[in-house]
Amino acid sequence: MITVFLAGEGPTELGGWAKEKVYRDARPSAGVLEALLRKMRDTGWGVVDAVCWKNIRKYQARPSLGAEIHNVMGVALHATEAGASLVAFTRDRDRDERREIDIRLGIEKATDTLSSCPVIVGGVAIEAIEAWTLALAGQRQSHRHPRPKEHLASAGIIDQVAAIEDSDIHSPSLDSPSLRAWLDQARGALT
Repeated sequence: MITVFLAGEGPTELGGWAKEKVYRDARPSAGVLEALLRKMRDTGWGVVDAVCWKNIRKYQARPSLGAEIHNVMGVALHATEAGASLVAFTRDRDRDERREIDIRLGIEKATDTLSSCPVIVGGVAIEAIEAWTLALAGQRQSHRHPRPKEHLASAGIIDQVAAIEDSDIHSPSLDSPSLRAWLDQARGALT
C-alpha cells in the first residue's frame, strides 16, 4: 500500500484534508490532488495526512535558500514524519516565474538532503490549479488565463473534483504543460 501525504494551498487542492487534523472528518472529502491521483490509479494507495502551504513548518538547514525551497523541503519532512512513501503537492504560479524555479530547486534539495525522502510528485500549476481543471474539461490553452478561477463558471464547472472525475486524463487534446508534467510524475510514482 502506497501511503500519500498531500500539500496544497487550500481546500481546492486538498478538500477536507485542508482542515486542521482535530477538525477533520473521519474520511475527509477529496480535493483536486486526490481526484487526479485517483484518475491515475484507483486503488493500492491512501492519504495519511496533509498540510496547507501556509502551515508548513519551514526546513531550516540552509537559511540562505528561498522561502519556496524551504516550503518544499518542509513538506517532504512532514511527509517523512507522517510515514508517507509519496508526497503529492501543487503550488499556483500566480504569474511568479521565480516560484516555478524555486519549487523545482526545492524538490531537488529535498531529494538530495533528506535521507528517507518520500517520492515527490510536485510542481507548479500554471497559472493556478483551476487552469488544470479547465484543461481537463477540454478548454484549450487554459494555462494562458491569468486568472483561471474566473473562467470556471463560464465553462459550467461548479465542482472541480466532479469535473476531474468525469475527465479523460489521457486525452490527446490536453495541452497544459504543467498538468501533463505533474500527471507524468504521478503515473511513474503510482505504478
